[in-house]
Amino acid sequence: MRKRLLIFICLYFVLNGYSQGNRGYYNSRFYVSLDALVNSPLIYNFRSKNFEYSRYDKNLMIKSDKLNYGFRANIAMLFKRNFAFGIEGGVDYGNIYLNKSLNYQNDLGSYEIQVILEKLDIKTVSFIPKIEFSTKNSLLPLGLSHQFGFGVNYTKLIEKNYASASSYTDFNYSNSNGYVYNAIYLNDFSAKLFDYKNQQTTKNFTFLYALSMKTALTKNILLNYGFRYTLNFHQLNIMALIDNSSSYDSNNITNGGYYVSQKNISDLIYRQRFSNLINFNLGLTYAF
Repeated sequence: MRKRLLIFICLYFVLNGYSQGNRGYYNSRFYVSLDALVNSPLIYNFRSKNFEYSRYDKNLMIKSDKLNYGFRANIAMLFKRNFAFGIEGGVDYGNIYLNKSLNYQNDLGSYEIQVILEKLDIKTVSFIPKIEFSTKNSLLPLGLSHQFGFGVNYTKLIEKNYASASSYTDFNYSNSNGYVYNAIYLNDFSAKLFDYKNQQTTKNFTFLYALSMKTALTKNILLNYGFRYTLNFHQLNIMALIDNSSSYDSNNITNGGYYVSQKNISDLIYRQRFSNLINFNLGLTYAF
């Protein structure tokens, strides 16, 4: 810990000394920003058709996700009056839709589970190093600028008691007339939906381009707003995200009796994050 602190202090003074002659707006060398982000998941809703996915509110009325939101904190240092390096951290909230028909298999046989389920809530934490630059005669952070970044984000399913109405069909019971398909209603679907205790984060990479405008309010405080364009992708199988077909596990017995596996959730998260392309941001910047 002491070594890390010493390295940080040394790095600060070195960069601080280097940036003495490269000041920006009102002699600033650093600036921090806090932003709120909003986006409408139109592409994800289009790719998740009503008859295939469970898109319901807490009252189990059909309702698609209309708005996702998030927050960002950014700190940046000027290397030139029109060029800066920054580090951004943030959190996003959104929804994913479970497939209405799940295949479940245990020692007693195979079952097709029909699901009416409230939209599932997800939380994403992101970390993105980035550069920001503007025209030659600019004074960052003031004015119009471009940002490029590449980082990583981690998503988890938020644990709560999701509203549901579910049943399964028994394909294994038969009599002299052949197979009898018995629809049996489940009372414990939400309780056994997913193994939150052993949940793993779903990792994605993010490529960022942002068009940012900062308008001065005082000598130190600026209003910033603009659009962010992101490409979120999984390093192993980008093409699977483009394919709108489902790829659910047919055997969930290895997941301790839960109806939805980690792979189920990760596949849904990959598609939702891949469809999250454009965000509008609004916030404040403090230059010092």
